[in-house]
Amino acid sequence: MRKVAELASLDVTDAEVEAWTPVVAKTLAWFEELDAVDVEGVPPSVRAGDAAGGGEGEAATAWRDDVEVPFHDTGLLAAQAPAHDGTFFKVPKVGNLSGE
Repeated sequence: MRKVAELASLDVTDAEVEAWTPVVAKTLAWFEELDAVDVEGVPPSVRAGDAAGGGEGEAATAWRDDVEVPFHDTGLLAAQAPAHDGTFFKVPKVGNLSGE
């Protein structure tokens, strides 16, 4: 538990480790059960809707064309961001263990 918390840059207390260790163990055991299921011949699916497709290779979800649409009100977007410098969104560094 402590190693997982460290990798996720989380500080955990002894009580949290004690509480979460059996939960994580139970989750891992469940994945082991899933791993034992025979899926031979079952086609891969990205999402649940794939199984209810409208035809050969079609998903049940309606898709729009991927068309670029200009958006000029960047101030509106920046106003909704937790942090920005006027041009770019500010986000924490990924994998930063120093806490900066």
